[in-house]
Formats: sequence, structure tokens, C-alpha cells
Amino acid sequence: MFWMNLGLVPTAILGHSLGEYVAAAVAEIVPLRGALTLVLRRAQLIREQLPPGEWGMMALSPQTWAQLSEAAAKDGVVVAAVNSPRQLVVSGPLPALRALEEQAPDGTLLAVPYGYHSPQLAPIVPSFLGPISGLYFSTPKFMFVSSVTGRPLATTMDHQHWVEHLLHPVQFQSALEYVRQRCSCATFLEVGPRPVLSAFGKAVAPEAEFLHSLHPKEPNQKTIVSTLASLYVLGFDVRFGRFYQGEMGVANSVEPPTVESPPESFGTVLEAVVQMLAGMTGYRTVSPSARLSSLGLDVVMLQQLQTELIQRFKCSFPFKTLMEATMTVQIGRASCRERV
Repeated sequence: MFWMNLGLVPTAILGHSLGEYVAAAVAEIVPLRGALTLVLRRAQLIREQLPPGEWGMMALSPQTWAQLSEAAAKDGVVVAAVNSPRQLVVSGPLPALRALEEQAPDGTLLAVPYGYHSPQLAPIVPSFLGPISGLYFSTPKFMFVSSVTGRPLATTMDHQHWVEHLLHPVQFQSALEYVRQRCSCATFLEVGPRPVLSAFGKAVAPEAEFLHSLHPKEPNQKTIVSTLASLYVLGFDVRFGRFYQGEMGVANSVEPPTVESPPESFGTVLEAVVQMLAGMTGYRTVSPSARLSSLGLDVVMLQQLQTELIQRFKCSFPFKTLMEATMTVQIGRASCRERV
């Protein structure tokens, strides 16, 4: 809610494991109190009915799992999460995981007492369904892409969804690919205490921009301000006034950034820059947030772009600015500033 109060409205929302409960609350499918009820009941039943230490989880590469899965599956090991092309997580009885670890050069046992998203949680299902049967689920306010299926909800969410969430693997890679490809989203904002999912995301969609809310090794305010600045550069309409007036608990002694209004709007300039890049590279379309390194621009192309910018906008455009720019949107903003 913090980011939405600053004017950042999501195109789509997805969560990983417990994050799916949070995503459902943010999408207003279930009230926050209802989401907390689900999480609390889940934790209580796991603690009361399942002995810790009998099952566990292990992270490894999909390539290693493909080689060892047949034998491991016979010992009860199952896929619990598909995070990226580089990593998946399996759950299983601890002896089977230790045997798998000996054969998996990139396998790492996780410090967890249970095998989440696996058949180990099946015994709690009847008790889990009872107390939550009175919860009402609404139509999502934003597109909600479930990590149970990797797709948006086909129908209104029901209680069975959370049973499947307990037992089935987290399809995070598929969900992220859907949002990236079907929704044309090029910027992802991770909401959590540390940038874990961003690392997965970069492996799934390296051309996209991944930003985070908090980092355990940085002061919260520094991280938030840095992310706000990045979002602004990417062209998002950030409500800096709310942030700097102290409504978000941040010191209000810093003035919000100001930019002189150019003769043409930034949107018009950016559209022209995108068209120039598309014509030079041969792509039918170029995303405003595209990284220049992904477009295959060489020095000659950059010089041609400099000439066209100067002629089109009557500006004094330093070649160094083009060399230092990493994204299309940065060239658009520079064009506004350099105009004379």
C-alpha cells in the first residue's frame, strides 16, 4: 500500500509461497484480516500436526534435477518451487534429500523444518478448510497472477485454491513470464524485506528492470529513495509531494526534484526517440525502458542518433551522454534537458 499511496498502481500482482497471501490482500481478493487468518491457521496446523525435522527442502539447478529426478522421486522427493531457469526447490523426506545432496554438486539443503508445497502438508487440509470456510473472496482489483498455476485466476478464487497452494509447487517462473510477455511489463517492484525474488526475476527476464523496497544491508530510507529515483527515471509518475511532506514518515526538509517544462512534453520527446531507435535497429517496436545494450547499438549508430537528436530537437546533445545512457528513457529525458 505504501507504493500505491505514492501513485504507483500495479499492472499485475504476483507472490511467491506465503507472498501469494499478501498478493491476494493487495489485489483486494481477500481482506487483510482474512489473509492473516489463512496464514495463522496454516502455521498453527503445521506446528500442531506435523513433526519437524522429518522432511526438508533443497535448492538445485533444473539441469541437475533432470538427471537425478527419477531416482529421487522413488524416495518421495517432489518439486516444490520452480523459481528460474537456474534454480528450483524440491521437498522430501530428509534422508532422501541427504542422499540427493551427495549426488547433486549444486544442491543446497535449506534451513527449514518441513517440506513445504509437498504431500507432507496433506494431513492438515481437513482442519485447514474448516475455520476458513466462512471467508468471502472478491474479484481482484488488479490482475492477480497465481504462482499455483502461473496464470491469472480463471474464475473467482475459492477455498480450494489455498489447498492447492499448500500441496502444489510454486510456479514463480511461469507466473513472471506471463506478466512479462502477456502484460508487456518491463519494470518489477519487489515488496519484501530483501531482494530475493529480484534475483530470480533477472534470470527469467534479463531485459526487464527489477527494483526492491528494502535491503537488510542498507538504511530503509536510502533504499526507498533510490528506488523512487529509478522509477522516476523510468518514466513513472511518482507523487513526490506525499513522500517529502512527511506523510510516509520521511523527513520533509528535502525539496522534491523539479524539471523545467520543455517546449514539447517528455512523452512526445520519448516517442520520437523510440521511433528513431526502432528505425536504426530494424526492430518494429522498441520499449521505452529497453536497455541500449540489448538493441545492438554500435558507435556509428550512436553518432547517427546524436545527429538526428540535434536536428529534430534543435539541441546541443553531447556524445558522452549517449555513451553513458543505459536505457531509452534516459536519452528521452536528456533530450528535454539539452534543448536550447
